Amino acid sequence: MSMRKTPVLLRRPVIAQVSVCNGPACGDSRITVKQSSAIIPVNRQNLVTAWKEHHLYPAVHLCFTGCLGCCDYAPVVAFAHAGGTCLRGLGTSGEVEVDLVAWAQAIAERKTWVQPPVNGDAINLLRFQ
Repeated sequence: MSMRKTPVLLRRPVIAQVSVCNGPACGDSRITVKQSSAIIPVNRQNLVTAWKEHHLYPAVHLCFTGCLGCCDYAPVVAFAHAGGTCLRGLGTSGEVEVDLVAWAQAIAERKTWVQPPVNGDAINLLRFQ
């Protein structure tokens, strides 16, 4: 079986993908991890509901993943687009879902990449050094 040499254009192109960590420190409520900071877990159901309400898929694909590492900066989210991927600790502002939805709405409206949210103590992370 051979691979197709020309790329296939999607009818509804995906501009970005956001992968929300659902590991022990970021949101998996079944496991408790002691941390020095007050972690605000990402509410998976609220985020999925908002994504559907605002018709954000397929412009921005939302998925939940296992541990992304960098647990000291939970909640951790990976943002991927045609130009690369960035890993970000979203901090403890308590507005994580609101920030992610607003970011995805901006992408869906502009139909182009928009920098991810940086609020409060959010931080860009280098996963590997």
